[in-house]
Amino acid sequence: MLGSVEHRQLVCGLYRKSLKLSLDWIFKRHKWRPFALGIRQQFEAHRQETDPQRVELLVKATQYLLWKYRHPEPYVCKWGFMI
Repeated sequence: MLGSVEHRQLVCGLYRKSLKLSLDWIFKRHKWRPFALGIRQQFEAHRQETDPQRVELLVKATQYLLWKYRHPEPYVCKWGFMI
């Protein structure tokens, strides 16, 4: 699984979900940007991880945090609506 396309897509998806989830809580961009940089730094810190068990643990921990901190009323952008 390590280094595979599926794993890369999974991690990129977790990163995107993390950013979108943080926008549900902090929707003003000037306040959100430093938080987003912190998320990026956390993902970059584990980029070179090679132990498959450690990688699996990190993925599961990230999925749990995304579930734990989900917003009860997520922000929905109204720009794309049709009248």
